[in-house]
Amino acid sequence: MEQKSESHVLGIIAMTLAVITLLGSWIPILNTFAFILGLAALIFGVIELWINRKNKKTLGIISTVLAVLGTGISLITISTYESFFEEYLYNYETYWESEETTSEPDFTWTQKDYDDLVLGDSTTGAGGSNLEDIRARFGEPTSTSDGTVETNSQSFQTKTYYYESNQVGDYRSVTLAFVKQENGDWLLISKAATDLDIQPEEPEKETVT
Repeated sequence: MEQKSESHVLGIIAMTLAVITLLGSWIPILNTFAFILGLAALIFGVIELWINRKNKKTLGIISTVLAVLGTGISLITISTYESFFEEYLYNYETYWESEETTSEPDFTWTQKDYDDLVLGDSTTGAGGSNLEDIRARFGEPTSTSDGTVETNSQSFQTKTYYYESNQVGDYRSVTLAFVKQENGDWLLISKAATDLDIQPEEPEKETVT
C-alpha cells in the first residue's frame, strides 16, 4: 500500500501544480509563472503515466490534462494581456506626442512686428496686410474666431486671430481681425496687442569662479 502511494507522489505533485496553473493562468503577471508551473506539472504528469503504465493511471491522466489546459490558457492570456498593454502604451505615447504637437505655438511677436502691420479699410480691408503673409511668418495662432461685418449694401466675412503667450508671469498677446476678399484673400482691418515691449526674464546664468 505504501509502495503504491509512493508511486503516485509525482501524480499528486503534478495535480497540485496543474491546479495552481489553472488558477493563476487568468491573472496578469502571475500567468507567466503559472505557465512555468504548468510545464513542470506536465512533465511530472507524463512521468507519472510512464511509471504507472501498468497500473491505474487516473491521477496521471487528470494531472496531465489539467497541466495542458493550464499552460494553454496561460499562453493565451499572456498573449492577450501583452497585446492590450502594448496598445495601451502606444495610445498613451501617441496622446502625449499629439499634446506636444498641438501645444501652444511659440510667441515670437515684437513691438516692431506689430507696428509694421498695415491696417486696411475698416470695412473692406482694402490695403491691409495679408493673412497668409502673417501666418507664413508667425505660424498658427493660439485660437481663432469667425464673424461677419454688415454694411447697408453688403456683408463681409471676418476672421479673428489670437496670438498669445500664456507662460507664467509672461502674458503677451496680439489680436488681429481680417475681412475676406472676393478673391479669397483675408486682409487686416484691426489689430490690438498687450505688453509686446515687455520681454520675459531670462534665468540668471551661474558664474564659475
